[in-house]
Amino acid sequence: MLPAPSCEELEKLRLNAFCVFREVKEIRRSRDLNFFEDADLNGEKQESLTVLVKHLLADHNGHRCPAGPKPIVTAVKPRRRTPTRLLWL
Repeated sequence: MLPAPSCEELEKLRLNAFCVFREVKEIRRSRDLNFFEDADLNGEKQESLTVLVKHLLADHNGHRCPAGPKPIVTAVKPRRRTPTRLLWL
């Protein structure tokens, strides 16, 4: 079995996302947050995830990251739909 190719940028993004999640969790456990503080924390968490997913999908010259666990999006033929019958009672 071949070793998976490594990507330094992917590892940095994963580490950053993990650190953001851990920091948000610690802040939420340590004190009561108001609505706006919680929204800011969610925004930080969402942004770290968005950057990670963008890298996995198309950050290597428009192709997926080779160090990703598996292809996230694959080309699949759409299934042909058969017409449904209407049943009259």
